[in-house]
Amino acid sequence: MQTSQHYRRHNTADVTTLQTSQHCRRHNTADVTTLQTSQHYRRHNTTDVTTLQTSQHCRRHNTTDVTTLQTSQHYRRHNTTDVTTLQTSQHYRRHNTADLTTLQTSQHYRRHNTTDVTTLQTSQHYRRHNTTDVTTLQTSQHCRRHNTTDLTTLQTSQHYRPHNTADVTTLQTSQHYRRHNTTDLTTLQTSQH
Repeated sequence: MQTSQHYRRHNTADVTTLQTSQHCRRHNTADVTTLQTSQHYRRHNTTDVTTLQTSQHCRRHNTTDVTTLQTSQHYRRHNTTDVTTLQTSQHYRRHNTADLTTLQTSQHYRRHNTTDVTTLQTSQHYRRHNTTDVTTLQTSQHCRRHNTTDLTTLQTSQHYRPHNTADVTTLQTSQHYRRHNTTDLTTLQTSQH
């Protein structure tokens, strides 16, 4: 356990490597293999993203069929569809991510629904984030309500308030959690706010 962690309510269950700090408020992550991203999203709809490796501060940005988006952008309303490589850390408020192969970004999300994400390598600031069937979610996330289930690799530093993690093999992260439920994490190795 090589980490400095600020936890108030943190239960760790079945985490092989938890190296992340995430600030999440409402984030439900299920079946995440690698979560390596930091994302600032509030309302962002992303569909079929192969690689999202960028830091973006966007407020009103609609990106469709982007092969490589390597930028830092401040967005609040950003809809990304069929992005092959999105290498950015993004500040989103409305962000829904579905079928993401690689999401390597730091993102601040409040309402973020992620479904079928293969690689989510981002540090994310989420309040309401539902992630389902994520293969690689490598991110640092700011979540307060974050439920993570069946994460193989979660390489992120996360600031959570309610975070329940059980069976942690390697917890190498500084994490500030308040409300984060993590279950079956194989590798959680990222630094996230």
